[in-house]
Amino acid sequence: MESGPAARCRADPEAYFAAGVGPGRARELCGGCSFLDACAAYALERPSLRGVWGGTTQRERQAARRRMAAEREPPGR
Repeated sequence: MESGPAARCRADPEAYFAAGVGPGRARELCGGCSFLDACAAYALERPSLRGVWGGTTQRERQAARRRMAAEREPPGR
């Protein structure tokens, strides 16, 4: 049995791809989803994805990718 609501995005996909969805709305849309972490990880690995994935916006994922790249960068570069 699942611990919470799962994949609400399948019921109303248009809400997840609406223009101008901000971080607060993204978290609200995905709040409580059983697949939140897996969805966010999937989206982080695929820069071409648009819309809300795993409670994050495209801009948030871009920023997270930049942070992760900077953390992997050797010191002194």
